[in-house]
Amino acid sequence: MDPPLSLHSGHLPILQLPNGVLQHGVTRWLSLSDCATLAIASKELKLVVEVALKARKRWHSSDRHEVSHMKASRLFKFLARHSPNLTHITCCFAADRLYGGSLLESSLSSLAASTANLTHLTLLNVDVTDVVLQALAKHCLGLQHVAIGRTENNAFGNFVSDEGLAALAVACRGLRSLYLFRCYSCSDAGLRELVAQGRQLTRLVLHSCPQVTTSGLVSFLEASTSLQELDILLPESGSGGTAVNFETCFALAANCSDLRVLRLSEELVAGSVLDDSCLTLVARGCNKLQELELVQIEVSDAFLTTLASHCTSLTSLRLEQTYVGDEGVHRVLAACPHLQNLRVAGCSPHTWMLPAEFMFPGLSISGFSRMSQLAISNPAFGARLTDLDLSCLALEPLEATEAAAAASVGSSGLLPAIGSSVALATHAAAAIASAAAANATISSVAQATQQSAFDIQSAAAAAAAPQLILPIAWCNRLTSLSLDWLKVDGQPLQIPLENTLSHCNNLSRLSLVGYQGNVDRLLASVAAAGGSKQASGLRQLNLQHSQITDQGLAAVVKAFPQLSALYLGYCRNVGDQGLMQLLGMKGLVRLDLFNTPCVSAGAVADLARQLTSLQRLYISHNTSALHRSPATATAMGYINGGCSGSRYSNSNSSVWSAVNEAVAARPGPRLTVLCCNLSQESEFEKRTLSSLMSQHGDE
Repeated sequence: MDPPLSLHSGHLPILQLPNGVLQHGVTRWLSLSDCATLAIASKELKLVVEVALKARKRWHSSDRHEVSHMKASRLFKFLARHSPNLTHITCCFAADRLYGGSLLESSLSSLAASTANLTHLTLLNVDVTDVVLQALAKHCLGLQHVAIGRTENNAFGNFVSDEGLAALAVACRGLRSLYLFRCYSCSDAGLRELVAQGRQLTRLVLHSCPQVTTSGLVSFLEASTSLQELDILLPESGSGGTAVNFETCFALAANCSDLRVLRLSEELVAGSVLDDSCLTLVARGCNKLQELELVQIEVSDAFLTTLASHCTSLTSLRLEQTYVGDEGVHRVLAACPHLQNLRVAGCSPHTWMLPAEFMFPGLSISGFSRMSQLAISNPAFGARLTDLDLSCLALEPLEATEAAAAASVGSSGLLPAIGSSVALATHAAAAIASAAAANATISSVAQATQQSAFDIQSAAAAAAAPQLILPIAWCNRLTSLSLDWLKVDGQPLQIPLENTLSHCNNLSRLSLVGYQGNVDRLLASVAAAGGSKQASGLRQLNLQHSQITDQGLAAVVKAFPQLSALYLGYCRNVGDQGLMQLLGMKGLVRLDLFNTPCVSAGAVADLARQLTSLQRLYISHNTSALHRSPATATAMGYINGGCSGSRYSNSNSSVWSAVNEAVAARPGPRLTVLCCNLSQESEFEKRTLSSLMSQHGDE
């Protein structure tokens, strides 16, 4: 999708363009506000705009700024009047600023009456009512996709009920995709009406819909043999019945053999309901699965073993806060040659601080080593991985890791990725001593000595080669890499990590949240090894909770000037000098300074005023709370703000006052300033929304 074209740039000779070219540009690139600006410039341009708007087929808006219901009403009336041929409407406003009312309801009903060709409708954080759905059912008989509701837990309620769903089910015979986000009045009756009218949905998304229970979902699944995607975020405990359990999984496995995508999350539920027995049924019955995501569900390696045996077409596997470990993940990587996206995350971002008995297993450091060995012996092992996220590695003593590596060398002859020289030398000495102690013959001693010499040579070669924590073949393919909270028994893997990242020349996204090693040196070595190819490709860098300093930020600006997103939340060693270095990033769109205590309010305000490319800034009341030299704050604990659940400020905070004044005075695009802790937002729902907006956005 091409970026929006703004008339404020003033570098295009618009009036000299042919009408056909101009109409195409207006249709494809210009926002509605720019169209209005263009229309009042002259009568000729007004005519061009009217023709272009009438020909427009798609309209997309993800406006996260403050939007009143009056402005939204005018917007929908404008579309109803000037764009009657729309087939796709995608709208997502900020969740806590848009309210309903008769005026908004009237505007949406007018839009429905004017767009008879509408096939795809997404209205998120817009209070769609049953009256609006009934108008859609009356005028837009070709609807295939509907997405409605609220996208945040603290959002105001939605007024859609089973009556509105029933109207869609009766009239829209081609309905194939339904998304319901926090539609608290939609229940089993609405799903049963879809079944009664013979609607064969291929995609169903239910996020925090507490009135949908096991009974209604089972009835729906038993009649939905064409279902290909199921995405469910279970509601909070106590807010309603549990929709997904063993009975639901049985119905899914028995009736939905064509299922391609399954995403389940119990992150809002106090106690997990699903386990190995439930998901094993699904793996056996839905063997065409290509994407699987499970969040806070108690599955273990036993389930992954079944998954590897039956679902060999997997392309994406995301397991967050589960009980899986090394063995299960290795089995999946070996059995699923098409796997491109792998995420295995532990229980908490601070698990490296906790005793091992309180952690979810996840992958371990020895598992890393074993993974590298398997990739060397089996070229198909993870051969297509491009997106890798291995976070919160389980802790284990470094001595145990080396002992396991030495044992694996003796049994398989493969070289471990870390500590290989120590392991091989130990193995060689043990082989000689074993032969001599057993009073072996001269030939057997000679044979052992010869083998040991070979092992010692291999050890020397391994010691000379750079140590890596991932197979080098993977490094060359990866476009996204997350190694969050990477720590081994209190000692960061500095050198192997530097070597690994220096081989990842195609990365567009890198996350090292919580890395406690020398981030400055790490970034410097990566930039030196990656060269212009890596610098031109990296777009997102997440260093939250890390030890990066002003010097490290200077290296980032110099090495990666094309960054569009930089996350520095909770970085206590970043001060004003480093912050002002970011003015060199002319393409920076998103910056996270949430609870970054050692930057001053003035520096944040200056950055917001001068960096005109910036569109979203995350801060808190504790940003600049400890404004002092970063060196004096390293021994202080993390600053936990009491306002992380709120998106907007109160006027008593100095940083808020300074930033708001700067935002009001700056030229260029609007800057949204949010008090929002990104690490506390649901990644599960973010991915659902991202997929939704990308599928049904503008061409």
